[in-house]
Amino acid sequence: MKKLKITSMALLLGLAVISSCDNGGDPEPTAEEKQTALLAQTWKAGTDASDITLDGNNEIGSWDGFTVTFNAAGSYTATNVSQGREDVWPTQGSWAYKNAGTESVDVNTIIRDAGGNNETIIAITVDETSLRMTFDYTNPTGRIGGTEGAWVFNMDE
Repeated sequence: MKKLKITSMALLLGLAVISSCDNGGDPEPTAEEKQTALLAQTWKAGTDASDITLDGNNEIGSWDGFTVTFNAAGSYTATNVSQGREDVWPTQGSWAYKNAGTESVDVNTIIRDAGGNNETIIAITVDETSLRMTFDYTNPTGRIGGTEGAWVFNMDE
């Protein structure tokens, strides 16, 4: 009988130890973390006529060599911005997902330079090798300079 009690106690103790152990796996990344892992890198403009457009018209020649680098911490830098179009893509600034940090976060929409004069809402589609950004741009200073309209940027890694 004493042996049965000791065996039962040992089994219960073993079960308690096993059930209290963590499985050792990392928690599943959030949607923001997954999307940021894809987005946070340097993207280069493609070279096809449809890779950068304004209202459906070819703009690629004006943006030759354009790159944008998104940092996971929420900043970006851009190089080879088309002369006279710096308002469309400033050379540096900040970005965040729409409704970041909430349950209603939209990882397919980023807000560039939130709260600033040049705040822009950009729809994104991103995977391991390509990034598509679309946005309607309105010049905040009211100047007409051929920059306003529907922009599309198709980028490659």
